[in-house]
Amino acid sequence: MRVRGGMLCLGVFCWTASALAATVSVDPDGGLRKDGARWFPLGIYERPSDITRYHEIKRAGFDLVRAIADRSDLDKIGSLGLLGWVPLGAESMVHNETEALLLHNKISSLRDHPTLAIWELPDEALWNVWHLRNEAYGKERAEILDLIVNGNWDTVHRETLKGLYRNLIAAQSVADPVAVERTLAELWTTMGKSDRKVSTTLSTVPEEERRLLSALLWGYLQIRVTDSHHPIWQNHAPRNSNELLAEHACYCDLIGCDIYPYPGEMPQGHSDLAVQSLASVGAYTERFARLAPDKGILMVLQAFGWRYLHPIDEAFKETIKGRCPTYIASRFMAYDSIARGANALCYWGSEYADPEKETWKGLAPVIRELASLREWFAEPEVHLPVRVTPTDSWGSQDLPVVMTARRIGNDWLILFVNEETWPRTVHVEFPLQFGGRKLYFLYENLYVEPASDSVIPLSFAPQGVRVLSTRNDLEVEELKGLNRLFEEPF
Repeated sequence: MRVRGGMLCLGVFCWTASALAATVSVDPDGGLRKDGARWFPLGIYERPSDITRYHEIKRAGFDLVRAIADRSDLDKIGSLGLLGWVPLGAESMVHNETEALLLHNKISSLRDHPTLAIWELPDEALWNVWHLRNEAYGKERAEILDLIVNGNWDTVHRETLKGLYRNLIAAQSVADPVAVERTLAELWTTMGKSDRKVSTTLSTVPEEERRLLSALLWGYLQIRVTDSHHPIWQNHAPRNSNELLAEHACYCDLIGCDIYPYPGEMPQGHSDLAVQSLASVGAYTERFARLAPDKGILMVLQAFGWRYLHPIDEAFKETIKGRCPTYIASRFMAYDSIARGANALCYWGSEYADPEKETWKGLAPVIRELASLREWFAEPEVHLPVRVTPTDSWGSQDLPVVMTARRIGNDWLILFVNEETWPRTVHVEFPLQFGGRKLYFLYENLYVEPASDSVIPLSFAPQGVRVLSTRNDLEVEELKGLNRLFEEPF
């Protein structure tokens, strides 16, 4: 593989970048542009079977949907006034010139379609290098344990197997894959059975990760020179080390992860950061913004209840466990991600519909609100010297009130998000330029007028959001009157 200027050369094949008009690009700050104008995409994975549902998705404010690599599908999506992203899956992993040519042909067949916005690489590819193999090992280990406990062994033989199984768990506990594989083989031999050899790839995961990096980088370069007018997106799992994620950022233009932490009162285990609450959404967003500062950050958020994705114990069916995200929770997670640096949001899981459509009832008004402010969030963040000082609290105040500001002309939009699960009050000092200007609280029928030397107290509900603007005409009429302070107790 050789790269020279705008041309990729693979053996005898050479292709130059196409001369299409620019469609979607990524600015140095990570912000997206569509047809030259800044753009904040709101996407959804759901692929409805009927047009009525597509219209409902668009009315909510979504403008980007998952497509398939087919022009007729893009035609349908485009006819509804929506844009589409195309998942490329394993075809974007290039190991040889034949695969490079196949990928080139696929990209060439779609690159000029006006509905196409983004190419997507294999979902959670880096995590799956280890996860799929570890999952297979877990099943093998469970099979062995069942045979030890329920097999027809004499006492001595069973105790020997138990000792080997303890050795297996010890090797697993210190992440020694070679010892795990050796002990598994010994267990199978002692039981008089052939080694399944399921876990033997555990020790070769680092080598496979290197091969993945090479294949996706080759694929990225091939896509980029075949179509230089649509960005390439890699969605990760909410896992992997900082070092690996930073290194694997080389083969994409947009990066982020999926994170589904609701309900935060009973952690789902989806976040493996120290922050396990709904604020893990912001923590993961900030992580990618820090590790890949030259990439656009596209975060995938929760549009489902876990109980509709996986079976739930009968004892928990009337509890909060696995319930659908509420309006207040969905609003917090979206704004927390934006405050921490997201340049785009997508939602996964809405097709796993709960019978009463509780997820959609909570999510739709959030998307409607975000869509009404889309032009603001598309703008570059302005590092406004606003001082936020916590007041005394009974909580530990381990997490901050985060802030982000946007400017259009002489007007401002300033977002404050309380990441704590406690109510709190902070003192805010605005810079001198806001002296005498009214700042309106969206959907609160309230405004403040900072003096040049004044400190303004801002109170927040647990994981509460407050949006201020110098404009007083940004509210959507149908969203007025919604309860944004507390969950409905009845």
